[in-house]
Amino acid sequence: MKVTTGKKARPRNVLLYGEHGSGKTTLAATFPKPLIVDVEGGSDDLDVARTDRIKDYSDLQGAISWLVSNQHEFSTVIIDSIDWLEALVWKHVAEANGEKSIEGIGYGKGYKFAAEVFGHLISGFRALNAKGIATVLICHAKSVKHSPPGGDSYDRIEPDLHDKVQSLLLEFCDEVLFLTRKTFTRSEDLGFNRERKIAISDAERILITSDTASVVAKNRLSMPAEIPATFAAYASFIGVRGGDIEGIVTNGSSKKREPASV
Repeated sequence: MKVTTGKKARPRNVLLYGEHGSGKTTLAATFPKPLIVDVEGGSDDLDVARTDRIKDYSDLQGAISWLVSNQHEFSTVIIDSIDWLEALVWKHVAEANGEKSIEGIGYGKGYKFAAEVFGHLISGFRALNAKGIATVLICHAKSVKHSPPGGDSYDRIEPDLHDKVQSLLLEFCDEVLFLTRKTFTRSEDLGFNRERKIAISDAERILITSDTASVVAKNRLSMPAEIPATFAAYASFIGVRGGDIEGIVTNGSSKKREPASV
């Protein structure tokens, strides 16, 4: 048995989520040698490699299968977006069960079947990892009200996914990062010794990296609670320079990859 110590460089799996128009796709496109698997059509204004529009689940299967089976130049596969893909999975599950919608399956079984499909997708992502390819799963955000027994209710920002699928992806991904703008508060005098706090958004974009009562996030890199929203800032915690592609997302293979046609 061989025993090794220290950190081991490997492809990362990142769930990157945020509000509409926050710059998720733009940030993901700065990862090394990216390919956008175009489910949503939100990358048209970016100079980046992309697949044809993914219109159904079989298109997605074909794209992942091609990327696993063929040599190509891509080091990062970006699913844009995973919540739009979830809708395609729901449609696939409904049709496979002879229903018009996933709700028609009854007893909540449709969502269980959809989670099983995502389990197969995760196997495909792991196959990409085995080839030295990282994945970035882009997702929109939602605000969910939580009401703990005996406590005050509160709102929490989460990836906009069904609970079962969200749980699978939170477990699978190495990092779950919430993209937002830095905020600060200022006081406004209301008179009569009263004041209120007003939240103001800064122009600076940041990534929330750690779970809090108000935001779902995680990392396996001992990051601070927030970092600048750049690939270089993220890569620095993997122990490499922002431009050092091989140290982040490849398995050390020196085999030349040919230009791709996806």
